[in-house]
Order: sequence, then structure tokens, then C-alpha cells
Amino acid sequence: MHSTPSNPRLIAPTLLAFGNALLVCFHAAVLLGMFPSSLVWSGGQRIQGDIVQLEMVSIGAALIFLWISLRARHAVAVGQSTRLVRISMVFFTVVLSLSVVANIASANLLEQLLFIPISAILAGCAAVTTRTLHQIRID
Repeated sequence: MHSTPSNPRLIAPTLLAFGNALLVCFHAAVLLGMFPSSLVWSGGQRIQGDIVQLEMVSIGAALIFLWISLRARHAVAVGQSTRLVRISMVFFTVVLSLSVVANIASANLLEQLLFIPISAILAGCAAVTTRTLHQIRID
């Protein structure tokens, strides 16, 4: 079974959706204590209640971005897009770009080494997907 999409325009939104699905799993694993909370949110010492709230925000945002990614992938696949998906993808691209900046500013070296490349790849995929969506017609 061939795992990469046959249409090159689908690679970026597919990677974006896959990356967001992995982010949901990662943040759930942090929430469940499978990964140390020092890996996220600049590695600051926080009380458990803060980590739970922050991780719930992360999971919620990742789920929303996963939905946007899947919707954008479908829009690219059929050559149609709604204005809401386009606007959401622009917002998503900005958020991921800011995530790269936040990871650069992090005091946690491990967070920098792990999440700068991941955030940069996802931001690039979001930018490519956004550009692709702007090249197709609005339904």
C-alpha cells in the first residue's frame, strides 16, 4: 500500500494533519505522565493543576488545528475551499510561526532541539497549504 498521496498538493496538508494528530497524542501523554511536563511550556516549574490546564489548552488547540488541516486537505483534494478554511489556515500558519519563535525563546534546551524543527516543518506545511488554498476557487 502506497502511503504518500499521489497528488503533490496533498503532501503538505497531509503532513500537517499527521503532525497535529501526533501533537494530540504527545500532549495527552504529557497529561497522563508518560512524558515529563518539563518538556512543554518552556519547562518551567509549575504545579500539577497548571500543567493540566495548559495541556488541555494544547490538546484543544491541536484538535482544532487537526480539524482545520483535514478540512484543508479535503478542500485541496477536490479543488474547492470555503472562505472559513482559508482564513483558518492563515491563522494556523501565524500560530505555528509564533510557536517557532516561542520555542527559540525557551530556556529548555531539549524543548528547543525537539520542537523548533517540528514547529518549523508544520509552519512550512501550513504556509504551503494556505498558498495552495488561495490558488483554488471558493465554492
